[in-house]
Amino acid sequence: MSLSNALLLAMVIVLVLVLLGPVLGLLVGVTINLIFPLLYAMIAGTLAGRLLRGRGFGPIGDVLLGLAGGVVGYALLDLLNQEPTGVSLLNGMITSVVGALVLVAFVRFFVKRDFAN
Repeated sequence: MSLSNALLLAMVIVLVLVLLGPVLGLLVGVTINLIFPLLYAMIAGTLAGRLLRGRGFGPIGDVLLGLAGGVVGYALLDLLNQEPTGVSLLNGMITSVVGALVLVAFVRFFVKRDFAN
């Protein structure tokens, strides 16, 4: 391969990367923005499950409990006119776990006494 062909190939590669870079970055960003909250919710749901029953609720149950716990926890903070401060990952985890505990306690009290036993 001659120097001019190698230079032309390098320019084409750079051009393709420049044109496709935002698309690839968007795909990676969307994937990360979907995976991390699910992992985060699974950890929160597992922690809540271990506190409530000594074990988790299974992968899907942990994710659903963690997601619902996050919604409940942040709704409770909003009702109390509070915002989590400090390290966001730790505060978010605490908020999600507390929200999951409140959610299970609410369901146990009002709907089904043996829920999540």
